[in-house]
Amino acid sequence: MQEFQILDYDRKLQRAFAKAENILSSENLALITEYDAEMATLGLKKSTRAKQIAILVDITIRIGKNWTDVTKTDIDRLIRNILDDFGDGGSATGVNPPHTYASTGQFTVSLTINDGLVESTSATTVNVNAVSATVSVDSITSDFVVKGQSVNIVISGSGFVSGASVTLSNGTGSTPVVSTVTVVDGNTIHATVNTKSKGPSRDSVWDVTVTNIDLSSDTLTAAFTITCQ
Repeated sequence: MQEFQILDYDRKLQRAFAKAENILSSENLALITEYDAEMATLGLKKSTRAKQIAILVDITIRIGKNWTDVTKTDIDRLIRNILDDFGDGGSATGVNPPHTYASTGQFTVSLTINDGLVESTSATTVNVNAVSATVSVDSITSDFVVKGQSVNIVISGSGFVSGASVTLSNGTGSTPVVSTVTVVDGNTIHATVNTKSKGPSRDSVWDVTVTNIDLSSDTLTAAFTITCQ
């Protein structure tokens, strides 16, 4: 038979306050009591209140004085080092350091707090998903080719990501084939446009579209010309 653990958050709150009454000054106890009352007024769940009060009591014990007398030096001494391990080989120090993942997936992120006396580490799992970039195709260098020949082009813009594709459309005749597409960075793509010798005996103008792997795209209209000369 499956057993379920019932968490009594009223009892957790009582234990946190009992600990505070035995150790903390009356001034700090009054502040913590006021803080809990404010959380209750805001409608926070007892599970959240119990966790917050337990953390606040422990910090208050570590700080070793009334909160009204705490200085920046006291805080600096309390938290000597905060280290974030982002689970992808990257890490950083400081409060709320930014981090950019190079790929999507599931990562275990850990937080280590060291106050110079005790080191504590907690971990959680995060899922990193791709964020659609805003794609913009601004210009093309080498924007024409003689029919039946190939030409290397450089597409400039923004929001390009690895794996993006390049296509030509809305022209007349056989659709050119784009090969060796290389995303140099978010602003530059190198590619080769290959054309066939068959087709109408007049110039044809084509739209050029860049499509990212998340299907976000942008089109530069009338951007590439196949000439008959």
